[in-house]
Amino acid sequence: VEAFEDLENIRKEQGISRETYRDDRNHGAFLIESRGEELYDWGLKAIHEECEEKGYHCVYIFLQSLGIQYENEFENLKAKAESYNFEILDLSEVYTGYSREELSVARRDRHPNRLGHQLIAEELFSLIYNDSTWINRIESYIRKE
Repeated sequence: VEAFEDLENIRKEQGISRETYRDDRNHGAFLIESRGEELYDWGLKAIHEECEEKGYHCVYIFLQSLGIQYENEFENLKAKAESYNFEILDLSEVYTGYSREELSVARRDRHPNRLGHQLIAEELFSLIYNDSTWINRIESYIRKE
């Protein structure tokens, strides 16, 4: 709950009312976007603290965006995630050979469609299945329960 207070403070500092954000998502998102790095850092910190508290292993799965591509995006995000002790799984090449149109839910929606999710699942399975460290971790978690 404390972490959400931090997020609420950012919204207030930006002068975004709850009504504005609810009624005009584009305007609210634009105002919040200027604090993107701070929000990203806040999210990683909150997830890290929750995982630490519960004894979970933090894993950051990097997927290339189906929308805007940022210079050095993976390197920057990886460095931040590693600063919170996340293990990194790099799926940045998962969409190689496919166009955005083939993988997106809709023309204006950058979320992956069924094919996109299938490619993600297959690559994630391959990364985990071919790494004995992951297999041992999973078996360890199962035994705990």
